[in-house]
Amino acid sequence: MFLWAAPVLKPVDESGYGKLIEEEKGRVLLVVFWSTTCPYCIEELPRLADLSAKFGRWRIHIVTVSNDTPENRDLALQALREHHVPGHWFINEFATNNEFIQAVDPGWNGSLPAFFLYDRTGKLVRHFSRSVELPVLEAAVRKLL
Repeated sequence: MFLWAAPVLKPVDESGYGKLIEEEKGRVLLVVFWSTTCPYCIEELPRLADLSAKFGRWRIHIVTVSNDTPENRDLALQALREHHVPGHWFINEFATNNEFIQAVDPGWNGSLPAFFLYDRTGKLVRHFSRSVELPVLEAAVRKLL
């Protein structure tokens, strides 16, 4: 008998983020940074399920990184489950916000939600901050497939 494990928020720090990108080479990767305290972030969660359904999980892999505090870990898990967000779920355990930003993209100001689109070689090709229209995101993904 096979038992399915409940999805969890895996911790990710500065070194782990680089490894995460490295492990996803060969696929188009969308990394979304968000928080339960950010209304724009919550609005974007259902769009991730739509995007995954449109392109298929085998064509684009979605990873979410919650910027919530450990006290809000359960709220983050609940939001991801309620909105049927696909992919792997992580929680930010970077030492400082500056190290967090530097590890992801030094040009990023840290605003949430933030979307980072990587090509199949693991190269960051696009960054979207705040709310992004789904057609704009789809067009960016389509260019990499």
